[in-house]
Amino acid sequence: MNVAFALALVAFVLQCVTAVAMFVISRAPGWERARLFGLIAVSAALYAGVDMWAVAMPLPSDALGWVIRLNLTNAGLHASAWLLYTFADERARLRDLPRWVRLVAIGNLAVISVLALSGLAVADGPAVRMRVESLGIDYTQPNLSLLGNLGAAIGLTTLCVSWVTWIRRAWAGVPGALGLAIGFTLFSVCAIEEALVTAGVVHFIFLADLGYIFVVVPVTLQLMGRFTDDARRWSIASSALAVEVKTRTEERDAARDALIEQERLAALGRLAAGVGHEISNPLQYLSFSLEELREDSHGARSAEADETLARAFEGVSRIRRVVDGLRSYARPTGAQFVSADVHHIVQAAMRVASPQLRRVASIELDLQPVPCVFGDEGQLVQMIVNPLVNAAQALRDATERASLDEPSGRIRVVTRTTSDGYVEITIADNGPGFPADVLPRLGEPYVTTKLTEGGTGLGVFVTQGLVQAHKGTLFMQNASEGGAVVRITLPSCDCVGADITSHPTRVDSIGVVARRHVLLVDDEPLVLGAIARGLVRAGYHVTLAADGAEALQLLRTQPFDAVVSDLMMPRLTGMELAEILAAEHPQTRRRFIAMTGGAVSAAAEAFVADPRAPVLYKPIDLSQLIESIEAVVA
Repeated sequence: MNVAFALALVAFVLQCVTAVAMFVISRAPGWERARLFGLIAVSAALYAGVDMWAVAMPLPSDALGWVIRLNLTNAGLHASAWLLYTFADERARLRDLPRWVRLVAIGNLAVISVLALSGLAVADGPAVRMRVESLGIDYTQPNLSLLGNLGAAIGLTTLCVSWVTWIRRAWAGVPGALGLAIGFTLFSVCAIEEALVTAGVVHFIFLADLGYIFVVVPVTLQLMGRFTDDARRWSIASSALAVEVKTRTEERDAARDALIEQERLAALGRLAAGVGHEISNPLQYLSFSLEELREDSHGARSAEADETLARAFEGVSRIRRVVDGLRSYARPTGAQFVSADVHHIVQAAMRVASPQLRRVASIELDLQPVPCVFGDEGQLVQMIVNPLVNAAQALRDATERASLDEPSGRIRVVTRTTSDGYVEITIADNGPGFPADVLPRLGEPYVTTKLTEGGTGLGVFVTQGLVQAHKGTLFMQNASEGGAVVRITLPSCDCVGADITSHPTRVDSIGVVARRHVLLVDDEPLVLGAIARGLVRAGYHVTLAADGAEALQLLRTQPFDAVVSDLMMPRLTGMELAEILAAEHPQTRRRFIAMTGGAVSAAAEAFVADPRAPVLYKPIDLSQLIESIEAVVA
């Protein structure tokens, strides 16, 4: 194996490997341009393969002619491929190339191929034998004709266009251009040397195969390095994308869980409204009936009967508070939101809860200055009373289980202002804390830690509804040192000191009023009768209607000073009755008073939010009803 054959073999192998690598890489998005470099490597491999054929064995003169004709064609293909690669973008679309580049590349390949393959590039006459004494190599090759030399010159010129372009880019500091410019320079020297050897001017081995190595291998290494960097960046981006997808998936799951929780709470709100509505009607006539019983038997009751009545009224009052709590959770309508001093609210809650707290725990107050909050005073007190009572019960149970003579319980109440301006009320105790299995479910109805003691599981449920109605948050946890912590956060409002607006004063005793004519509408006969008797005792003239349709007929035949109607009724609801009155009797519509046990539908919620008519929530007090009638009449 001589030097020429070894050089051609090395070049052939390297160019084949490069071609395969480039065609594989070109399948990656953004690497389409590598196809053109693969074409460059293929043309170089073909050139080296023909050289191996020529050096490996003695060839007849006809075969020698084909050697030079094929390599001249390969050289033309190589020059055109370099021109396309030099001016192509990463997508390597021919239509995106400058028009002159396409014309030069196609013209160069066409002219050289026609001259070479037609035989016009080879001169007639015997082949020329050359010997390189220093390497002990003999060459036998035919002479190039004038047209053959012209074709070689065209190919070299085309290569020079690419060479000069890369030199200019290297001078301009284009990344990667310097290596290509150096490789092209070495390749151009070897190409010129081969042209001179072919023309018989220089007697040496052909160095074009070495030139191909000079230009193709560095560029291949450069492209492979870029591809490796891209792969590394893709790997990093893929990892980041995986993390992002995981994060977004977790956020989506959290949003889905929040939506499910919101829908669950909405369903619970509708349940609360429905329960409150169903309880309100019987509670209404029970309350009025007890009031009638107390008035009718005034002065003729024994002490035991008075005590029994008192317990009955206390039971009605407790049921009323539960219904109000459920209604507040479902929709906090009817509440009177005013600016309230938090310290006064806490102190009022302490007074309300004092029977439960006494002899159970010592109370520590850390009432730091805080701004006022906007809310209903009664509901604000209730949302603090509930966790105080729960803490007192937990501490009492712990004391009884430990058989302690003196209670060791402590309840600490702290008020402070958060960094974002919210008011935070914390109620903490040193009791046993919340059971781990119950803590995640606190706030659901009927979930209680006092099931064996008759707990209903509505305390935290109602408290959560009240807090949400005030646009606050309720957070419950176990302290690290033991005990339960309940934290209520409420938005503050601008106020100075205690500027608490009191509720309107209600009528404490029912007096005789002018005999106003009132139309009373309700589909519950017991409720209808109880309220009617109360109004008659107060001096009103009352006409009854069992539903909205019957009431409408009465309204079309006679005038009334006021209309008191339930909202949810068959045939014609109170909302529909009010709508008809607004069109037919606007003056009567302005004297329309609605009663409801709870807004259990979207239409009912929209109606009670309408400020044009007062809405009374069952069970209503007679004095409250009289105030409303006199207000609309006035």
